Amino acid sequence: MTVRLLTQENAIVDAKPVAAKKVVAHLSARPTARSGLNMITLESCPGVPPDTVQSLLQNLQKSRFMVVLDLKAPDPQLCR
Repeated sequence: MTVRLLTQENAIVDAKPVAAKKVVAHLSARPTARSGLNMITLESCPGVPPDTVQSLLQNLQKSRFMVVLDLKAPDPQLCR
């Protein structure tokens, strides 16, 4: 699964728009989330504050998700 932080308030989980503060709840509600450790790729658009990325990272880890940070910027078309 991939989470893209578009702004401090908005994200995309796979292809679905989700409020950034609801990403963990959205991922936790998926049936596959209950089966154990799940890997999430976390991307962020330029301009997203590092504190936002860090907070989401910590919340995902608390919910038993293994987070992989993708350090390259996502497709610029997505970041508009």
